[in-house]
Amino acid sequence: MLRLTKLKALLDVNKIKKIIKKFYDDDNSSEGFQEYQDTLNYFKIFRLMIIVLLLTYLIGCLFWFYCSNINSNEDLEKSNTFITKFSLGDLDVGT
Repeated sequence: MLRLTKLKALLDVNKIKKIIKKFYDDDNSSEGFQEYQDTLNYFKIFRLMIIVLLLTYLIGCLFWFYCSNINSNEDLEKSNTFITKFSLGDLDVGT
């Protein structure tokens, strides 16, 4: 959980706005402002992609926990579970 708070601080849009604004502060032209807006939008898209990946991972972990605990004794004896049917228990991470 501590890492999530650090990630939240890293992905804070207001802090990034200040950094990007300082970077483009010398350029007062409309092109400089457009580059500032583009860079900020790229960061927001990157931020959304990170959030989507984390949510997908969390949902997958919750689904795995649900599938491994929902089975009845009869299902376990017959090996008729979601995890055994699709051979998910045999997966190796490659370590």
